[in-house]
Amino acid sequence: MAMRAAVLGAFGSAPSVEDVELMTPGPHDVVVRPGAVEVCVTDSYALRPGPLAHPPAILGHSAAGVVEEVGAAVTTVVPGDRVVVAGTPECGECFWCDRGEPHQCREIFEGAVRHVARRADGTPISAAGGVGTYAERLLLREYGVVRVPTSLADEHLCLLSCGATSAMGAVFGIARVGLGDTVAVFGAGRIGGWIVQCARLAGAVRIVAVEPMAERRERAAGLGATHVLDPADGDVVERIRDLTGG
Repeated sequence: MAMRAAVLGAFGSAPSVEDVELMTPGPHDVVVRPGAVEVCVTDSYALRPGPLAHPPAILGHSAAGVVEEVGAAVTTVVPGDRVVVAGTPECGECFWCDRGEPHQCREIFEGAVRHVARRADGTPISAAGGVGTYAERLLLREYGVVRVPTSLADEHLCLLSCGATSAMGAVFGIARVGLGDTVAVFGAGRIGGWIVQCARLAGAVRIVAVEPMAERRERAAGLGATHVLDPADGDVVERIRDLTGG
């Protein structure tokens, strides 16, 4: 399938939009037509040497769209399903995936290369982070998409691909916030705003947002922060202790 994609040809060079050929999906692969793609700071990490990208590579790791084609062994989605693309790879075969911990998948930390397309001269093109969403079509494993029956627009839905779920992981998976807890959120930008909302969902009764920018403090309060602090006004730790009875 011919398509266009943003390809990083080499480290140190700017990505360029190229005409490429999407590879044929394997038994457990799906082809997704993205409706919206999230741009994240993580994508910039792929521009320099490391495990995220192996040039030539299609950049991007977050998206929402519609399934167009499925491999013969796919059982989780069918053409026409709206899906959110997982922001990290899940091979479905390694020790971590087998035990239900795909966030530790070997492809993330061992820098595995997954080819999804070819250049006109036949050179294989990999997917940054095993995902590669800056393209007109995405070749993904079925484990890497989640069917979401919803009326949300793709430009909102794609935020679940990375940022919003990062906040959920921080609140529910790492901090394990529960009913009656007190939470301090340092930085109330995009991720911090989602953390505030997730802390509300988890049942926190006191949510302190620490943020130097006035407009972000105001937004955090609107999202559910019970207290907002400007670090320029004094020792933040002491002020949090005052708010929480020590």
